[in-house]
Amino acid sequence: RVVAASINALIGFLTSPDNIAEDDELMVTLVLMHRVTSSHQAFLGKLVSRFRAAVGPLRFGVDHRYESEAELESELVVMRHKVCSIVLVWLRDFFRDFSDAALAASLTSFLGMTSSSTDQQSPPNGLPRLQLGLEQEPQLDWSSLMLVKDVMRRVLEDRLSLLQIHEAYITEGRSGDASRIEHNYRSWHLLQLDSADVARQLTLMESRHFFTISYEELLDSSKALAGRRLPFSNEDEEVFSLNDKRSLTRSLPKASPIRDFIESNRVLSCWVASTIISEQEHARRVQLLEFFVMVADECLQMSNFSTMMAIWRGLHCKPVRMLKKANSEAMQSAKTLTLFAHLGQACSLRANDLSSIHKLQESRPENPCVPFLEGYMLMLAEAHRSLGEEVTAAGLINVSKARELARVVKSIIRHQHWRYDFQVIEPVEAYLSDLLILDYHTLYARSAECEK
Repeated sequence: RVVAASINALIGFLTSPDNIAEDDELMVTLVLMHRVTSSHQAFLGKLVSRFRAAVGPLRFGVDHRYESEAELESELVVMRHKVCSIVLVWLRDFFRDFSDAALAASLTSFLGMTSSSTDQQSPPNGLPRLQLGLEQEPQLDWSSLMLVKDVMRRVLEDRLSLLQIHEAYITEGRSGDASRIEHNYRSWHLLQLDSADVARQLTLMESRHFFTISYEELLDSSKALAGRRLPFSNEDEEVFSLNDKRSLTRSLPKASPIRDFIESNRVLSCWVASTIISEQEHARRVQLLEFFVMVADECLQMSNFSTMMAIWRGLHCKPVRMLKKANSEAMQSAKTLTLFAHLGQACSLRANDLSSIHKLQESRPENPCVPFLEGYMLMLAEAHRSLGEEVTAAGLINVSKARELARVVKSIIRHQHWRYDFQVIEPVEAYLSDLLILDYHTLYARSAECEK
């Protein structure tokens, strides 16, 4: 088992003809962690250089002498096939790297795809297609690998199309100008809305936000959190202290999409508690408790574990639990009681045990999903804290640590491969983007007043 190695050594090991078994986990690790020591272009260049190799040593760490041209040719085919396998893993799991038009053009050139063959697949972000000048590129020997080459071309075209779709998905919905919404949504009461509609719009909003998080940000942000205890306890006041120095997000860069995502999730928790406690009428507080339980359950059914957890935290915070009369009456409904118990099992964070929610997330690998990101960040932060540096003093990648990071990152990013197809309801989204938020101490004081 490889413990530490350079990028070149990992490529050599994985593509060695005598390395019979393809280690998919190590290939994922290599593709993710190359960005720690080199650029995407440099990494692709290393793979292409390995593919171009025409003489030994082809076997990793072995100066093997070939007895015939046929033996050499056979091992060249095996080695090149393994290089292609690494590229396919890159396209499969980390295709958003190819939103870089120059990188996409380099891979296109490697595959011998002319600009005319990809005219329908314009680079993302509206960039002009690059002229590749393929006639100036040295010819690559794709003999015996034409089927693999065709597969790679098709996968690349599919991924470039998917990038465009994802870009449109992220930017759909509100333009940010609430004044253009004709409905006077500020006069609405939450109970006038359907719980399923609220869950769908919250899910779309959270999903689009989740899609903006990059691979590099997952690695960098988790490293920044390595010295922090993540506040998973629902009893923890830090959940509602976004501006407090104890807040988890204070350890993250201000411009970090992960910081924004976690803070928006905390805002939802605050909104749930604020909405319930700000309600003047006792009967409506009961109805709001029931309503939020239904919204959380809808989110669970949609695999939106992020919003589900945010609502659960809001319902489970101390100021809301202090509303003993309202909670007691809400739980008199058999439906609410059943849903609440079901949510309690899914959202259990006793002793920071995240097994329940992780099992749910892992059980839906090919469905749209917004994961409970803080749970994954805890796992990444723990790897940073306990498994040493990413790069050793000798400049080698710590492969043991890299494998664990890659395992968790892959679990996160696979949820960015599938998007929700719910219809955007702009007035509802506008309403849910303009939330009432009270600070924790105000919540506590008002809750005490409600129970007098």
